[in-house]
Amino acid sequence: MTWLQIAYHSRLETCTILGRLSEVVRLIRRSFSHPSVTCLALLCALSCLSGCAAVNGGNTSSSQTSSLSSITIIPATAQLRAGDTQQFTTKIQGTSNSVMRWSVNGVVGGNATLGTISSAGVYIAPAMPPSPNFVKVTTTSAAIPSVSATVFVTLNNPIPVVSSISPNPVSVGNFTLTINGQKFVRGAQVLFAGQALQTSFNSSSRLTAIGTATKAQVGSVQVSLTNPALGSANSSAPVNLQVTAPVDPAAADASQVPSPDPAGIFDGRGNFDNDAYVSLAKQYGTSAMIPERFGKPWTAYHTGVAAPTWWQAPSIKYISPANKYDGSYYSLGTPCAALDSQFNSNYAQVGYITDPTVPASVPGVDGILTLRKDHCAWAGQPQLYWAVGGGYDGHPTITLRPDLVQRLDPYGVPEKPVEVVRAYGASEWAGCSYMVFQSGQIACGEAANSGEDFYYFRPLPANFSPTAASVTNNGEFLLITGWNTDTYKGELAVLAMGSSKPPGKFWGYEWTETYPGFRNYSLPVFNKLLGIIELPGMIAPTAIEAVGNWVFHPGLLMPGNKVPGYFPLSDESNWQCFAAGLCANLYDTRGFALVASRYERKVLLLDLSPLFQMVSDGMFTSWTQFRENVANIGIGRNQWPPTFAERPGETPTIAKSIEYNNQVTAISASLYPDNRALIATEDGQLHVWNTDGLQTGTGTGANAKEIYSLSVGPNITRIAHMKHWLHNDTVNGAVRYQYIALSRGDKTIKWIDLSNGAPLVIRTLADSRLVDPISVEDNDNHQTQSDLINIADYGDKNIKGYRYGPVIFYGVANPPSVFGMGINGTDPFEYEGAYATPTGPFSISGENVP
Repeated sequence: MTWLQIAYHSRLETCTILGRLSEVVRLIRRSFSHPSVTCLALLCALSCLSGCAAVNGGNTSSSQTSSLSSITIIPATAQLRAGDTQQFTTKIQGTSNSVMRWSVNGVVGGNATLGTISSAGVYIAPAMPPSPNFVKVTTTSAAIPSVSATVFVTLNNPIPVVSSISPNPVSVGNFTLTINGQKFVRGAQVLFAGQALQTSFNSSSRLTAIGTATKAQVGSVQVSLTNPALGSANSSAPVNLQVTAPVDPAAADASQVPSPDPAGIFDGRGNFDNDAYVSLAKQYGTSAMIPERFGKPWTAYHTGVAAPTWWQAPSIKYISPANKYDGSYYSLGTPCAALDSQFNSNYAQVGYITDPTVPASVPGVDGILTLRKDHCAWAGQPQLYWAVGGGYDGHPTITLRPDLVQRLDPYGVPEKPVEVVRAYGASEWAGCSYMVFQSGQIACGEAANSGEDFYYFRPLPANFSPTAASVTNNGEFLLITGWNTDTYKGELAVLAMGSSKPPGKFWGYEWTETYPGFRNYSLPVFNKLLGIIELPGMIAPTAIEAVGNWVFHPGLLMPGNKVPGYFPLSDESNWQCFAAGLCANLYDTRGFALVASRYERKVLLLDLSPLFQMVSDGMFTSWTQFRENVANIGIGRNQWPPTFAERPGETPTIAKSIEYNNQVTAISASLYPDNRALIATEDGQLHVWNTDGLQTGTGTGANAKEIYSLSVGPNITRIAHMKHWLHNDTVNGAVRYQYIALSRGDKTIKWIDLSNGAPLVIRTLADSRLVDPISVEDNDNHQTQSDLINIADYGDKNIKGYRYGPVIFYGVANPPSVFGMGINGTDPFEYEGAYATPTGPFSISGENVP
């Protein structure tokens, strides 16, 4: 049976439409073939016509109404693209008053979502079609408001305009294109010689696409763009992309291919060895990883390195008379039996390579005390910590103790650590060091007093081999780079982390409910793999740095000086503080990530704002939605938070691809909304970039650019964050503008200051004890000022401690005791001693013990 459906119109609208009887008859005959049905339909139409004569204007006088027989909008219908303009006119019979009022879907003058219409009937379609993709344009008589006419306007996606493509030309093989232009929409597809490419949407004016050019395509190839339905449309004019013939590998231009690497994955002539790729992926966490990830030692750059030998502080053993287990090696102060009111300590996880000939190298992570102020004495010598006990004292770190792993870790004893890393924007409020292993296992490491927390998970597929990891500012997301051993492509895994504690536990420092992807103390109880992103044009990522745009400062608490455990968001008034109150600026809302490949000499700049925005929308748009999401937290489909497959719009996007002629050796970024990124290259240059508003929301990253460059030293393998705050300076002190760069090629550590814009080296540490340093970590200040760093010396198989400023016992006496450096207290540095690791250490991550 065929049904005739007629949309609702006002009585006058219906009369106006059916008044064009010949058109109605033609429509009915086309729609109904059976004569009897056609007859019935015509009778219905005539019935409507018979009622037309009765239309009047309500309270308007009958003479006025009868004189206004009809209003007709011209054209009677329209199909427009987003942003297009349509002039509507009216034909009015029976009155000289031609003043009309125009509206869109009942909104006088329209709006940005529906499109706007002027008093003269000029309609401008919105930038994006609404859903559903049609609107009603209505004109109403100013003289007789009850008399109007309406037409329907169908709105389709705009016709995209391509203005440029880069790079151009490309050579035969894999390529990544950046397409610039206008009127791009999500779902847009780049076409290369008519074939769809894997396309990423960056903005309405920028896309990236991945493809492969064949030898048969050498010459000029048309690149076009199509926006998806609604109203799918190709770009107005294709752009020609030149494809060049492959270069003889023996004579390949080194600037066009990856540099040769020690594992033989890249030969420097454009060839790729997938067997070497898979083999090294399986050896990550062993000595084979070190040259691939950290390049060459100083012997590749110098025949010798001259350096001073700084005075070594005394190492004095103290054991508390009240507790025979409470002891440490100290160097400053006079020990007292009383517990110190100004207690201060730092604790770190240290990752070292797995060596099958050294049983003690498994699982490969120790937990050590790096700083302690207690019992009136100060210790800066890295050492095991009695408080974690269990007969191990931190070797291995308590989370990986054999008895605890056997009882709590369903995946067994891990080995071959790849990374130890924590949330650096949380300052001293980051209780967990995430330890990532080659097998894909991940464990959360304790911070001494929070050592009751043990968390083990393995979220990654078997073909994803981890190579580096980073945590956003306040523990929201754990990002892990990996090599896909099936597809031979670089990938990025993104996990939402959730942390909570029961009411009254852990001094209330942690939320009492779990909020995945939201600021937390990094004592995780939940993780969800949101998705794995293919890194365009990158095969072997070796480093990652991910940041947000908010930093916790000591004392920066919620109203009433409350910590999260005493400010539950299950209370709607507390929730309102974050939704639209004083707390609205107390969490990360934007951010970015840098992903680097050393031998591909490339850095990808990713916009993480879609991730942070997804969490913000889900938590603070509506109280009802927030409570529904909290009740629906889980790792399953349609549970909170959604995956990239369920909500593609939350997927981080590639903002820019950055290439160098030298190996990319290290990366870092500002934790603050400074839009600052740092990239080090093997030639010793530290490149400072402006990321074009990715942290502040004032740009898309497309116009990111290098703004400064500074010579620091060859093969910089670590650019560490300054972590300590000077006394009573917790907002805009040195921490915001200073970084610590370690040059493996020079065996030096340099402090870089950007407080005046341009980078400046303000301090350089070299010491004859350093054999082959790879990584460095600063210590937090807490009450006592302690300018102290720890260096992972791979060649000497230990962690070394160095002071670079005075130790000041604030809060003990007035004026406080001040301890300079060196035997006379006047040296610029002082050596505090070392902690020996079973094999070469390459990663260290520490924080203040809560």
